[in-house]
Amino acid sequence: MVQIQTRDALVFTMAGRSLDHEKGSVAIMKRLKVLVSALAALAIFTGGAAADVVYTATNGSNSSIGIIISSDKYEISKHAANFGPYAKVFSFRDDKGNDKILVNDYLFLNDDRVYIYTPGKGDKAEKDSAVTGATNIYGVATIGQYLYFVGYESYDDEENLGSGKVVRVDMDNDYQVVGNPFELEDSVFKNKDGWTTTGVSIKEYADKIYVVTQVHDASWTTWAQGEVIALEPDLKEAWRRKIGVNAGGTSEGITLYDDKLYIGCIGGKMGDGKTGEYWEVDLSEETSEKIIDLSDEKHNLGYPYGGAGIAIDEDGNAMLMLLNYYIPDENSPYDIRMRPRLYFASVEGMVADGSIGAEVSQFTGKEGSSWGVSYDESTKTFWCMAGKELIAFNKDGSQKQEFSRADLGDDIYSVAVVGPIQDAGGSGESDNGPGGGGGCDTGLLGGLGLLALLALRVSQASTASSKCRRG
Repeated sequence: MVQIQTRDALVFTMAGRSLDHEKGSVAIMKRLKVLVSALAALAIFTGGAAADVVYTATNGSNSSIGIIISSDKYEISKHAANFGPYAKVFSFRDDKGNDKILVNDYLFLNDDRVYIYTPGKGDKAEKDSAVTGATNIYGVATIGQYLYFVGYESYDDEENLGSGKVVRVDMDNDYQVVGNPFELEDSVFKNKDGWTTTGVSIKEYADKIYVVTQVHDASWTTWAQGEVIALEPDLKEAWRRKIGVNAGGTSEGITLYDDKLYIGCIGGKMGDGKTGEYWEVDLSEETSEKIIDLSDEKHNLGYPYGGAGIAIDEDGNAMLMLLNYYIPDENSPYDIRMRPRLYFASVEGMVADGSIGAEVSQFTGKEGSSWGVSYDESTKTFWCMAGKELIAFNKDGSQKQEFSRADLGDDIYSVAVVGPIQDAGGSGESDNGPGGGGGCDTGLLGGLGLLALLALRVSQASTASSKCRRG
């Protein structure tokens, strides 16, 4: 059952909710203790700093939040948090032009804990909300006053795995759910037992919502072609088209450029030797077409690689992430390793002759469970993550800086591209009225200028995240 809860305290945004479902005053005090240390660190952002990304990192038990600050050389500020192991960050802009940061805490069999935070210049937010909706949220999009979530999966009362859903909420009405969710069903497999349709990405273009799906059996071993489903703002289906198998494995396998979606496809279950593809879906013509076959010998890849990610800048330069998952020891089937590789290409070359361009990095790490690529138009930077590493690239494909696990605090898990932090000014005033106090009932947020951190200019809703699925 979909429920909406609103909070007037950022304490829940930063402290999150761990998988042990602690209850009572002891749990609250533990979280407040974590929050105090986080807020003390955040106080440095009351000045005129600049940030490029907010990220989450995980140690397998809990997630933390970090901020990469732009200067002569990137600097990292790491913050404690008590999220579960799979917390992700997203960014979006509402119908009034306000930038928002969304933190999603994935809780497996339950609806996710989703926290939406409104940036401001002082220390009083316009609104803090906690939204419970789809399970394992893989992306967000907006049309007018509506915010849309795509959930990867769902579960029934017996904890049986079900297909993903698209949920619509009204940002102008306390983030209340509007109507029924759109349940993701594949056009071919919807009436076949044992098959599941999962949601991996959601984009908005020309007053429609576009959802990208994967299709697989209950054992996650057999995969079929996914689809792009076009939805009207009220979640009524407009049209759908077939794409490749196991699209991207994550929301960052997909990007929107001009009026087309470009989609990387893994090709099948990760680690079983399948080779992937890249697809183009023309949203104006309502057509889909395979444009790159990674099994083509001209690519000279050596191993079977899937299309795991793609980001495109305003000039049509593209960063492609190719991924090969393998199991080095058959006696240890859960010891999965990755061979991620990055290629710098162009949309023109991809479409004209199926070119993947020139290789720019193979990453050094072989472990980890996340990958993705994003582009920040404000700083002309490609952000690429795989395994335990995050690398920033210039617009021309040259490397800017590399961030290791030691730099990030834990294994990189998600990245939300943001713009520069505005100057807090120190006046206690914000666009939303006088500051002071605000936040949680205990007044912990009052003097720390916390909202200066989140007075961000979001460069569209761009985020990189994934979780190592059984697929």
